[in-house]
Amino acid sequence: MEDLKETLNSTFHLFSHNKSYAIPGTYDIDSIDSAWVLSSALIFFTMQTGLGLLEAGILSKKNEVNVLMKKFADICCVGFAYYVYGFAFMYGRGEYTNPFIGLGDFFVNADKNDKFANQIFTFFFFQISFASTSTTIASGGAGERFRFSAYIIYCFFSCFIYSVGAGWIWGQHGFLKNLGVIDFAGSGPVHIIGGAGALVSAYYIGPRIGRYEKGTKPLPIGNPFNLCLGTLIVMWGWYGFNAGSSYGLSGEKWNTSARAGVSTVVTSMAAGFFSMVYSMVKNKGKVSVLEVICGILCSMAAINAGCSVYSIHTSIVVGLIAAMLCFIVGPLIDRMKIDDAVGATAIHLVGGIWGQIAVGLFADPIDGHQGLFYGGGFYLLCIQTFSSICLALWAALTTLIILWFVNKIIPIRLSVEEETLGCDLTEHFENDELHKLLTNTETKTGNMVPKYVCPCHLSPDNDLNKRKVFYINENFEP
Repeated sequence: MEDLKETLNSTFHLFSHNKSYAIPGTYDIDSIDSAWVLSSALIFFTMQTGLGLLEAGILSKKNEVNVLMKKFADICCVGFAYYVYGFAFMYGRGEYTNPFIGLGDFFVNADKNDKFANQIFTFFFFQISFASTSTTIASGGAGERFRFSAYIIYCFFSCFIYSVGAGWIWGQHGFLKNLGVIDFAGSGPVHIIGGAGALVSAYYIGPRIGRYEKGTKPLPIGNPFNLCLGTLIVMWGWYGFNAGSSYGLSGEKWNTSARAGVSTVVTSMAAGFFSMVYSMVKNKGKVSVLEVICGILCSMAAINAGCSVYSIHTSIVVGLIAAMLCFIVGPLIDRMKIDDAVGATAIHLVGGIWGQIAVGLFADPIDGHQGLFYGGGFYLLCIQTFSSICLALWAALTTLIILWFVNKIIPIRLSVEEETLGCDLTEHFENDELHKLLTNTETKTGNMVPKYVCPCHLSPDNDLNKRKVFYINENFEP
């Protein structure tokens, strides 16, 4: 094994690293810092549970199992990819590392002679959650119609998108970092990259069957309880990764962590209050669950970049503007007939872009970073805007290439019949009630296809008894 490692290292420099290379945020981490980071990572990991419930709540009940299976894929496939090559592209310390990509430290396994060994493992454990979350965001845009076998391949390669883009901002080699871009907890690396991926995925795969036949209004929520519960869990995890992005509590890190945590909490609460009032006025006394949740999540995506350099009052302003932008952009996406199934574009892409740009306007001089409104001039605003453009274009182009590549191997889009019946049955054999109906109905044929139905309006609970209305023979033409 060691001989193989030496051969690969001498040929491709896969495991080599420059031991004078100080990985940002790790070289000065002590045992107390490590305990804080690992604890924060565990809290952050609960976001996958929350995102699964949230997405399953928005989409139809016949796809609930599929949504949660995708979360397993995000954790396992993206996580393994980050171990194999993601960490290397993001923080690699090899001699060929350049301003655009890290190289070296593939197959993460710091040896005992590496003075940064423990710090690397701590940092890897924290960052692996970021990588899987970025892919989770992107997958939501193509919900209910992305073939699971194709999604597994997509997950493994999508880690490349996050790792390279995040390295630009957080890696010591990154050209955006060296320009002075500020992104404390991932408005760009997580939310812009994930949101751009969601937009491209939704566009590339196309709308769900019948999505816009009756207009562009939001579709009925599949399970409001799961949606609300999932959002609460996501908020819990979000507080953990923003506060934990200080990478410790020693020295002044505890001050940074506390400021980031409070900024995030207050922003989400203020945005939630604003969203409730907005929805109540808009809907004449009634409050939309989806509008409140979208406002909260978009504000939190926006606060990530500058939560450590804002005053609390400024954080509230940034969050409220993000919520308003979300309410404007969401309907525009639907009017363009881009079927983003969970609204990831309006929440994450818009929130992330605004979050990075807002740093250039509102960065508080208390930490030495001055935004435009604090007399810092246009430089920070320009590089923050440039960063948003670079990350959005990078994610959009690479997502498109990966989807095209995967589609050549396995068709990404489900067939009309598979999509109509739901992924739980056709992809995982986990819809017993629907399966019994299909195997016992007198209208069963070997080539049954749907006549017309929007998957979001079908669920086993309320549409099984109407199946004969929706299915005719194989001569159907959509």
